[in-house]
Amino acid sequence: MGLRELRAALVIGGARGIGYAVSPGWIDVRQEPLASEDQAQQPGGRAGEPADVAVLVAFLLTPESGFIGQSFMVDGGMTRKMIYR
Repeated sequence: MGLRELRAALVIGGARGIGYAVSPGWIDVRQEPLASEDQAQQPGGRAGEPADVAVLVAFLLTPESGFIGQSFMVDGGMTRKMIYR
């Protein structure tokens, strides 16, 4: 399973019960070349990269995120584009 299929809930808070859901959008994992028109569909002009997800998850693992419980869409604005065309 690659990031493309990943829909994971991370429960990192242990006894504190702080929970996160990280939902990546279209992440380019270099399995197939992306055409320029594919990239252009994205509001940011590009598909996401694994690092775009990794920096969020890395932050959620720090003590600074200890009061945050949230569901995160890491999709470059695609959800908003699809809902509010």
